[in-house]
Amino acid sequence: MIFLLNLLIVYFYSALTFGFLPYIKILNVTPFILLYFIVLLTYFRKGFEPILIAAISGIIFDIFSSFGFGFYTLYFLIAAIVIRLLYQEGMREISLFRYLVIILSLLALHYIGKVALLYFDKGSIDLSLYILPMVYFLLINTAFATVFYPINNYYFDKLKQLENYLKRQ
Repeated sequence: MIFLLNLLIVYFYSALTFGFLPYIKILNVTPFILLYFIVLLTYFRKGFEPILIAAISGIIFDIFSSFGFGFYTLYFLIAAIVIRLLYQEGMREISLFRYLVIILSLLALHYIGKVALLYFDKGSIDLSLYILPMVYFLLINTAFATVFYPINNYYFDKLKQLENYLKRQ
């Protein structure tokens, strides 16, 4: 049941990302809100569930993105596996600072990966054209990550309460 709730949240964030947020771009940046959820999911949940949900999230993003199929699946899987390797399974809480460091690192990796794909596709690109958009991308997503931090934390607190309630039944 908890797995299905998490899939529902992934679907909701994906629909929000592709259906609503492109219309309210800030400095031509669409917030990457599903990544914020995947980071916390991998941090808080135990087992294989976060890796599986990261893969499903990547597939959903790959279907709707303009990049080659597999870019987002690989990206979300790398993010989930790295978080799983760096931190213990099922941590109870995460500080805002640690959360933002993880998010900024993953967002920088995402942007560098996109620029690298463009480079391999075209053969050469002017990197100076991508510096300022990267700064905007990181700033806007950091602001949105800060806003979504308490929302996602609240969700995972309630999820933990539901899990404890189901164990008692």
